[in-house]
Amino acid sequence: QIEQARGWCSEFEIDDYLDKAFDSLSEGLKRAVLIIRAIVKHPSVLILDEPCQGLDDLNSEFVLAAARRVISRDHSTLLYVSHDPYYRMDEITDFFELIPQSDGGYTGLRSTR
Repeated sequence: QIEQARGWCSEFEIDDYLDKAFDSLSEGLKRAVLIIRAIVKHPSVLILDEPCQGLDDLNSEFVLAAARRVISRDHSTLLYVSHDPYYRMDEITDFFELIPQSDGGYTGLRSTR
């Protein structure tokens, strides 16, 4: 798993940070490291819940690029949760939208692009 993690770090172009403490990394790099940590375990489903929440544009783009690499490698099914349409990814073609109901609760609507 260590060699796989190093390979993913290289692919994400963050191998220059391998000798850095986790808490010294930017928030975007921290999220990328956490994505790599999950990927190394070969999950059938990788869930990214609001991965760009609280990040600046530069770090958000970095995290989205990491997610795109996961998609392009067909490594895992990616379940990507976002409330912000700004962070929509063109690579994601199946959507499930929760629509609030007037009497409370939500109705799910599945769509494809």
